[in-house]
Amino acid sequence: MIVLPGDVSMAARALMARPAHQRWHLACKMARQADMEDRYVKAYGRVHPRWGTGSLMSRASKEPLRSEPTMDDPDYAASQILVLLAIQARRALKDGGTQGGSV
Repeated sequence: MIVLPGDVSMAARALMARPAHQRWHLACKMARQADMEDRYVKAYGRVHPRWGTGSLMSRASKEPLRSEPTMDDPDYAASQILVLLAIQARRALKDGGTQGGSV
C-alpha cells in the first residue's frame, strides 16, 4: 500500500470525528482494510465494488470526516501521528518484524 500525504490527512480527519478512546482502533482498522483492498486490486486488476481502491484515502472516505484544520491544530497533529503509527504497525506485522516495521 502506497501512502501519500492526502491519505494521512483524510485518515486523521476521520479519527478526529471519533472520541479519543476510539481513535487507535479505527486507525489500525483503516490501515488493515486499505491494505486488504490494495492486495485485492493488485490480484484482480480492478477495484472491489464495495471495498474501494486500496488507498487509505479511499478507506477513510467511508467514515464521517471533520473539516480539515490547520497544521498547527494539536488534535490534528496527534491524529496524524496515530495514522502513521498504525501504518507502521501494519507494515511490521506484514514483514514479520524483519524490517523493524519501517514505513
